[in-house]
Amino acid sequence: MKQIIIGLLLAFASLAVNAQPARGKVLLGGNLGVTFRTSESETNGTSVTDSKTTSYSVLPLIGGFLGERSVLGGRIGVTGYTTKYPDDISGGKFSSFTFEIDPFFRYYVISGTGGMFVEVSAGVGIGSHKRTYDNSSFESLEYSHSIVSASGGFSPGVYYCLTPNILIETTIGWLGFSTIIDVDEDENTDTSREIGFDINPSAISFGVIFMF
Repeated sequence: MKQIIIGLLLAFASLAVNAQPARGKVLLGGNLGVTFRTSESETNGTSVTDSKTTSYSVLPLIGGFLGERSVLGGRIGVTGYTTKYPDDISGGKFSSFTFEIDPFFRYYVISGTGGMFVEVSAGVGIGSHKRTYDNSSFESLEYSHSIVSASGGFSPGVYYCLTPNILIETTIGWLGFSTIIDVDEDENTDTSREIGFDINPSAISFGVIFMF
């Protein structure tokens, strides 16, 4: 039994060794993520739920190797979130949906069965933001805003080859800038800008890549 297990491990390792980034290969894959967050507070020793947020992202990826270590590609997909508040607060529901196009350039600093890369990306997004209030203590209202976003920056990442054609990877953190323009129903605009380094869990992404 031990010999069988060792044999399987050696076979798997030999396959992984051949699965290295190289000139002429194409990457297909992307990131699919869903996160759930609950915000709570305590009043007189009793825990109260303030809000519940569900965030999601579906970002397919395609890229091609320009050289032994460099890749040019892009992601096209959607991101968004929904936040719900209890009836005794406002009965409100906030939701956001954005369609994104994110071209990128990636350079593999360490290339092999496993390795490290640095990715530079720029993106634009178009979407909407809605707020709905429906509670006996509040007038039933609904607001809908348009969103236009732009961003640019770079992220470090690591990968590991499972087979000659399948890799798993993760990017860790993000350094760059982002701009979001919010336009309401009366065409009033609200612009927010952010510059800095983000290492929160939302800035960490995991993906599966097929390499041909």
